[in-house]
Amino acid sequence: MTVAVSNDGLREHAERLVAQPVGRSALALAFAESRATSVEVHVEGRNFYPPMLEDIASASASIHINQFGFRPGVVGEAFAEALIAKAAEGVRVRLVVDKNGTDPEGGSRALYERLTAPGIEVCVVRATKVRSAAGPLGGNGAARWNVAGLGHIDHRKFVVVDGRIGWVGGAGVEDHFQDGRSTTSSSA
Repeated sequence: MTVAVSNDGLREHAERLVAQPVGRSALALAFAESRATSVEVHVEGRNFYPPMLEDIASASASIHINQFGFRPGVVGEAFAEALIAKAAEGVRVRLVVDKNGTDPEGGSRALYERLTAPGIEVCVVRATKVRSAAGPLGGNGAARWNVAGLGHIDHRKFVVVDGRIGWVGGAGVEDHFQDGRSTTSSSA
């Protein structure tokens, strides 16, 4: 089942969906077809992080990011500063990260505390936990059964700015993508 929802009714529909348990079929939405007017290929972070950060800086309404890896470091700090600045301007910032790729409740905790403090919504995919917290990071949600989410590690990587600019690719927000070096060291 696909539910046709006008842009005007989207918020109300979303609020109904989060107010009570719903079946997966109720989550499908039909949007008007759109077409990209341009596409550019960027290889290595040094070539795509700067224009991605420029697009984030230009946001006036919303920034949605889904990243498997969003970790502390030079690159993570640049993104954190940009997102915190936009949140301070009143731009809605939402970040979905994978627990395995990001570790927001462990080694990356300080970064995520900085991100959530100004109101950035951070949701964590916890695909290896049978019971996990519900709701956003820092929301102190009660633990719930996570059977449907088990094994669904979220390896997607995208950024959407104001619902009109999109970035997709295979790189996370991590220093090693800046220059293409490997994250593992090998011994000879």
